[in-house]
Amino acid sequence: MNRIGVGIAFAVLYIVDSFLPFSGVFSVSGGDDNVVVRAGSSLFALVVSGLALTLAIGVMYKTPPPTISRLPTLSSRMVALVIDLCMVQVLGAAIAGLVASAFEYYFTSSFQWGFTRDFQRPTDWLTIAAMFVTLVIVMIGYFGIAFSQSRQTIGAYLLGLMVVRDSREKITTWMGAKRALLAFVSLFAFRLSADQQGRMWHDIKTGTKVVCTK
Repeated sequence: MNRIGVGIAFAVLYIVDSFLPFSGVFSVSGGDDNVVVRAGSSLFALVVSGLALTLAIGVMYKTPPPTISRLPTLSSRMVALVIDLCMVQVLGAAIAGLVASAFEYYFTSSFQWGFTRDFQRPTDWLTIAAMFVTLVIVMIGYFGIAFSQSRQTIGAYLLGLMVVRDSREKITTWMGAKRALLAFVSLFAFRLSADQQGRMWHDIKTGTKVVCTK
């Protein structure tokens, strides 16, 4: 599948996932007297997540094209990152929603794929924290595996980018996971400037850089 096909497949999966009624979002609406809590997952959401995983593996299985000396623009890196974060959402939202359903089962002894209730529990923050940790684990795995196997993520593939070490040595699994986590911190800490070699804060901290491919 070429870049156009991958791009279309990604867009379709993201749009479908965004419109699912239960897709890993823990929402609380209304006031104290009329609160509505919704969360959970669905079998269809897990199918969408599985298709997204198949797409990601298919891209990572491809041998990356040769790299070129031209440095990527900051905008291309940001677009690739946004695409990858959306991909992480599609991959992890259904699983995070399943975590919420598991917490609800613990309190009610009745499993439901998605649930709606008109009250909050003092332990709801534990459910939200567990869902967040689940998404972080999925994110680290998604980026970490791609980096450590010298492969491209969906975003990198579509924008023609590749992550390599400054020393041209292989990126270890731990370094790949560390870079993914620091990239997440870099994004939300607004450390988005690059040096003369095109390296951002998380690139420098992990001894890596982003290069363009043919």
